[in-house]
Amino acid sequence: MLSAPRISPSDPALPWKPSIQFALCYVIQAMLLVALIGPVAMPILLIVFLPLHVFGVHLYLHGLLAMPRAVHLCILPVTLIMGIVSAIIFGVEFIYLPLSLLCLTVGIRLCSCSGIPSSERLKPSQSLREVALSHPRGTSPAVSSEEAQAAARRYLGHDEVWATLEGDGVKESERPVRLVRLSWLLALGQPGSSVHKEYGGVLPRRQELPEAAFIGVDELREISRQAKRGVDFYSFFDTFALEMHLGEGNLLKRALRVLRVYFKIFSCKFVKRNVDDLLPIVAISYCWLEPRHPDCDGEQLLLLCKRLEDLFPSFGALRRSGLLGVCQAYGFRDMGVFFDWASLFQKDHKLWTEAELIDEEERTEDQRRAAERYRDSRTQAQAQAVKFALGTLDLWYAHSKTTVVLLTELPKKLPKSFGAIRTYDSRGWTTYERCSAELCKTFRLQKAGWPLVIDLGKKRAALRRLPTTPEQMEELFKKCSFTNGADKPKVLEKYKETARAVLGCVKELSFFGIPFDPKDPWRSPERLGQALNFCVNLKRLDLSFTGLTDEHLASISGVLSSRALPQLEQLFLGFNRLGPRGVEALGSALVSGVAPGLKVMLLFDNDLGDAGLQSFAAFIAMGMAPELQLVSLAGNNFGDAGAVALADAVRLRLANGECKGGTIFLCGFNHVGMRGRLALSAAVKIKNRAPDFLQFFLSNWVNALYPRGFAEGCKRTLRHEAYSYLHAEYHRDHHARTKRDLLVAAHEELAIST
Repeated sequence: MLSAPRISPSDPALPWKPSIQFALCYVIQAMLLVALIGPVAMPILLIVFLPLHVFGVHLYLHGLLAMPRAVHLCILPVTLIMGIVSAIIFGVEFIYLPLSLLCLTVGIRLCSCSGIPSSERLKPSQSLREVALSHPRGTSPAVSSEEAQAAARRYLGHDEVWATLEGDGVKESERPVRLVRLSWLLALGQPGSSVHKEYGGVLPRRQELPEAAFIGVDELREISRQAKRGVDFYSFFDTFALEMHLGEGNLLKRALRVLRVYFKIFSCKFVKRNVDDLLPIVAISYCWLEPRHPDCDGEQLLLLCKRLEDLFPSFGALRRSGLLGVCQAYGFRDMGVFFDWASLFQKDHKLWTEAELIDEEERTEDQRRAAERYRDSRTQAQAQAVKFALGTLDLWYAHSKTTVVLLTELPKKLPKSFGAIRTYDSRGWTTYERCSAELCKTFRLQKAGWPLVIDLGKKRAALRRLPTTPEQMEELFKKCSFTNGADKPKVLEKYKETARAVLGCVKELSFFGIPFDPKDPWRSPERLGQALNFCVNLKRLDLSFTGLTDEHLASISGVLSSRALPQLEQLFLGFNRLGPRGVEALGSALVSGVAPGLKVMLLFDNDLGDAGLQSFAAFIAMGMAPELQLVSLAGNNFGDAGAVALADAVRLRLANGECKGGTIFLCGFNHVGMRGRLALSAAVKIKNRAPDFLQFFLSNWVNALYPRGFAEGCKRTLRHEAYSYLHAEYHRDHHARTKRDLLVAAHEELAIST
């Protein structure tokens, strides 16, 4: 691993003294802000700060003493009083920060002091850059801008889906792809319903379905537009970051910026319909039980509908149970289902014979005539429509806004001709469908109450796996089987084309709450790094709450190619376990050319400490990420030593002319004293036209406000509770797989011994 070198004692410290003009401007702006927004901000502060403080205290006590939650009611009055006191301290700090900074600055100037001493670990040597650049890295796959735009229209927007369903202006009954109503499909799989009695619980082929079973594209458009309203938190974050932190302007504009953001919040600008921008479409991935018909006896349909009905619990009058219930709670009154047997033109299974399994050259005359009758049960126009529809399979499974249901469990009653060893995971088509669904779908949505990938075999959301690259799919297909062996190269080539297009066009990837596991090939850090090499247009990457450690980040950095992620602007690494070695791994990748356009980096609530921040400062001084504008280092348990190192690095970067824009470092919720705050006061923003108190305050607030042990205890308990909730399903699945592997090994050992 890389380590930041120490400078020798003979190296001169960077001489600098704080500016009285800066400190005086901070005081004036603080008074102006109090006069303008004080009456508005204080009530909001009391409403928000008190519950957060009470929650933090109770969380700390619960983790420290393992107290029952009922006992917390006894100490609730005490914590309320503490919350009020903390709110008052917070308000006093608003004025105390600039005044104390001004007094200290004036004292240093009048006493002709030498200022703040520089950090001992500041000056990076050339060898550090050489080691970072010496790491062997390949090149990212090239995707032209035209290809990326076409892929974005296909896999990220809605228009391509609607156009495919409209089918070049032909009559609705003749369109290549039609979607089945989810409500009708559930009724068909419910014994006792009129639809079930009419069709015997068996799904007919498309040509035999009634018109009431289908849902049209116009109705789907209307359903999408009329979804319920929700808050777009991502837009809120972008507005907050850009206007509260990164906005420019004179003193008055910067003072009024807060009022403008408050106005946007209360004017409901961030509230809109279909806030997750979802499509009311569900694609079913399942196994065909027989070559002639996927489910002749209706057993698989019965299992599918039962699982969909039991999937999500009911909330009484607020929400019905099942997938349709949560969709209706979101505002989708119904959903369109892509079910290949019912959505595409099919041959008549009653005319199927064993001749279909024999090569055409080896068939007898009777077998040849039987094969012709079976082929002619679908017209030539319908056959052409199926050929076109097969080219759209990637749209239903790989699109970022569709929902994919995986029926990985087989029914108990199976046809005699069914090969028991051909499970869901061993089949080529189902492997293609699942891996396509896992390429770019958002893991956690803002308002929708269902995940976009659902595993009905385990009666819950599928454990999200990391994207599969074309090379990895080629290895998977070596173990997969196809009913028609000729399909294998075609499906593999189709996946390679789809994966490159989807990963090459995706602009946002969120793996929030997915725990990395180096022992699991589906969730290993190396798998993510290999997939990121294809993401040449990615702008936002969210790895928060993933339990990311130094070793994990080093593994990701080790497989990233040179100049990977060229368009990445926002990197979220909050609430993880990164330390000094993780920072060095991140810096090594950035120095080698990864993410050259990075603008926002969130590293809050990690374990950097002073050593980690000094390593980060060394790479800042080397000029990594020249476009960097906002870095959140809150809650990383560092003090004056780390803050001074960061301030020195920023000044060195400015002196070298390696910074193209301003950079704000948010260092709140740490243990930085006045020495560190004074050093950071001149480094809050590089090349700022005038000092901005709002940025200075947000960069330094709630520092050394709580005892170090109390703050660290609250952070550890909160992280533990969050991980326990987010990673519970993964841990249960891991224990189940471990137990199953032990049982299999025991049976094999017993069989060998006997």
